[in-house]
Amino acid sequence: MTHKIFYTALLVSCFCLVTSCQNFIFGQIDFDYNESPAVQHKMPTSGADTIQPPKVTIDIPNPDKDGAFNNWATCLVMFKEGHPHGGDLLHGNFVYKKAPWKQEMFAFAHNRPEGIKVEMMRESTATSREKEKGIEGPDYFRIIGGYSKLWGLCLYFFDKDGKRLNDEIYNHSDEYQIFFTISDKDDKGQPYDVLDVRFRNGADNPEKFGKVAWGEINEKAYKEEEPIVSPFYQQFKSWEERAKATPYLFTYTYRDTWTQDDMNDGATELFNIRLLPPSTRFSYYGADPAYDQDRVGLKGHIRFDMLEKYHNSSINDGSFNGFNDYIEAGWPIKRAKPDIVGNNMFSRAYVLLPQFYLSIRVMKCEKGKKAQRDMPLNYAKEPFGKATKVCDESNNPGNQWTEIIRFNIPIKVYANMGDSDPTSADYNEPYYVHLAREIKLNPKQAYDEVLNLQTHGSNGGFASWFL
Repeated sequence: MTHKIFYTALLVSCFCLVTSCQNFIFGQIDFDYNESPAVQHKMPTSGADTIQPPKVTIDIPNPDKDGAFNNWATCLVMFKEGHPHGGDLLHGNFVYKKAPWKQEMFAFAHNRPEGIKVEMMRESTATSREKEKGIEGPDYFRIIGGYSKLWGLCLYFFDKDGKRLNDEIYNHSDEYQIFFTISDKDDKGQPYDVLDVRFRNGADNPEKFGKVAWGEINEKAYKEEEPIVSPFYQQFKSWEERAKATPYLFTYTYRDTWTQDDMNDGATELFNIRLLPPSTRFSYYGADPAYDQDRVGLKGHIRFDMLEKYHNSSINDGSFNGFNDYIEAGWPIKRAKPDIVGNNMFSRAYVLLPQFYLSIRVMKCEKGKKAQRDMPLNYAKEPFGKATKVCDESNNPGNQWTEIIRFNIPIKVYANMGDSDPTSADYNEPYYVHLAREIKLNPKQAYDEVLNLQTHGSNGGFASWFL
C-alpha cells in the first residue's frame, strides 16, 4: 500500500513538472475548439454580410402576422456591380476601394408606425475621391448602365431582434414574389417625374449659361446644368403605365437560391437556383432554370440598357412615342482626338439616362396559386422544363397577388458604357463626361481613373461573388 501511494505521488509530481515545463516553454495554451479550421465558418462575401441591422423596440405594423414576414422591421438593400458570365449568371466585380465609382451601395428600409422610411447609407455612395475631399455621398444609388454591366440587387429582411428572415421566406416561397418596376411614387409616397440627367452642354438655356463654340465644353453648364423631365416617361403616370414601360428602362432577372447563403458557382446552376415543383434541390432532371425557376426576388440582378431594348422589335410594339428623343440627338462635344477614321464627332446613338424611383413590392398569394402562367412551348410544341406552370414576370403581377409591403428606392443612372467607342475611347465621349460630372472631376481625370481601375484582386475587397 505504501508503495502504491509512493508511485502515485511520483506520477502526480512528474505530471505537474511536465505541465509546468510546458507552460514555461510554450506559455499557457487555451484552445477554443470553436475556432478549429475543421469547423466551417461563414465568410463575408460582400459588404452586406458585415452590416448589422438596428434592433427595434417600438410597436410597428405587422402586415404578415401569420406569414414569413412576421414582425419584419428592417430591409437592407444592396446594389453590387458585376458583369455577365454566360446565361443569366452574374459575376460580381472585385470591390476596388479606389474605383472611380461605387461598386457596392446600401440602403435601409425601416418599417415604422408612420410608414416605411428609406434611409440611404451615404457613406456607401461616396467615392474614395469624394471622401478625401470631405464630400458626402448622395442620397440615391449611383448606377452605370450598359450591356456589359449588371447590378446585383439583394434584399435582406430582418425582424425586430435583428434576425434575418430570408430563409423563412424561402421556406414559404410558394406564397411570395417580389416585383420590380419604375415607381409612380417617390420614397415619401408622392408623385414625381422621371428625369433625364444627360448633359446638354447648356444648349437649351443660352441665357443662363452663355454660348460656346460648337464642340467645346460649356464650363458653367458642366457645373450647374440640372436634369430635365423625361419626355418619354412624362406620358406615363400611373403604376400600371410605368410598370408596362419598365422593360424599356431596365430588366430584372430572378436569381433566388435554395437557402439564403447559397451562391451560384456557375457550374452547378440547377443545384443552387431555386426551382418550382416537382423539381427539388436534389432532383431536377429535365428542368430548365429559365422556366422552372421559383421567382422570389430576394436575389437577382438588373441591367439598365434602354438602347438595346429600343432596337428589339419584340418589345418595341409601336405603342409608345418619344424614343427618337434619345436616339437621334447628337453629342455636342468634340472628341479630344480624332478616332481611327479621323472623325472628331461622337456619332453613336445614345440613350436616356434616367433618375427615378424603383418600386419594390412584396406580394402574397394563397398556397398553390403562385405559378399561374402556362409553360411556354417551343416550335416542336414540347415544354421547355418540368413545371406545368411558370411564375409571373417581374413587372407584371397577376390578379392572384395581394401587396403586403412596398417601398421605393431612389436611383440615378448617370452614365452608360454604351456611350463610348471601345475601339477608340476618348475622354470627351458621353460616358466619361457623365462619369466625371457625377464624381466631380473633369473628363480627362475620369478617363485616367478608369484606366487605372483594378478589376481583379484580393487586397481588401470582396471577389468571387456569383449570383
